[in-house]
Amino acid sequence: MKFQSIVYAIVMVFLFSACQKETQQLTELSEKERAKQEFIAELPKMIEESKTWSFGVRPNVSQEEHAAFLKREPGAKYTLSLMSNKNFDGDWRKASAIVRQNNEDWADMPAAFMTAQEQNGAMLKDWLLKEESTPEVQEAMAYHLQALVDFGNHDYRLIARTLNALKGHWTSEEIRNFATPWQQKLAEHKRKLEQPLETEGLSEGKIEAQKLIRSNGIYIAQDAEKWFERALTPVR
Repeated sequence: MKFQSIVYAIVMVFLFSACQKETQQLTELSEKERAKQEFIAELPKMIEESKTWSFGVRPNVSQEEHAAFLKREPGAKYTLSLMSNKNFDGDWRKASAIVRQNNEDWADMPAAFMTAQEQNGAMLKDWLLKEESTPEVQEAMAYHLQALVDFGNHDYRLIARTLNALKGHWTSEEIRNFATPWQQKLAEHKRKLEQPLETEGLSEGKIEAQKLIRSNGIYIAQDAEKWFERALTPVR
């Protein structure tokens, strides 16, 4: 009887230990799942915040005002179409003409600034930077680059890539004069990204989301630095 009691006790200890381990594993899994869900939930907000790294000027315009602008202005409907160089019969001149007209119409319209940045940015990265470099293409690049920054965009990498493509159209001095203030802004932007992350009061999921967005921002900033270096390297 005593032997049976000992065996029973050993079995119970084993079962209790196994249950504890399983409970701990389930708890850890639950915590990881919760962190994962928090991470997923936090990403849209973090991505939206990261847009400020490119969209430097965000006028004090309500969502209702911006929605009304998009509905009211015929030119706003072209934004998505401009993001593919297969539209407008594949003719960058047609696309550029639309954006130029919109730039004129929207110059003093704060609700339009974000859309204008998107359209001029699309003209550069989705059209002109993919074209064979000619004086006509470079003239269009120079125009849309100036419009891009005039509407408040801070896409450092796109600015640097365009400056590099403007070699031969702009002098080295013109490129340097344009690039210098943007390099200074980029350096300050990068310093902010490299600051220690404020994690007090944040959940694991939110911390991971912020780390991911910040890491991506640093990578883009480093790539922009390389493009500025290329742009400022004289053609041999």
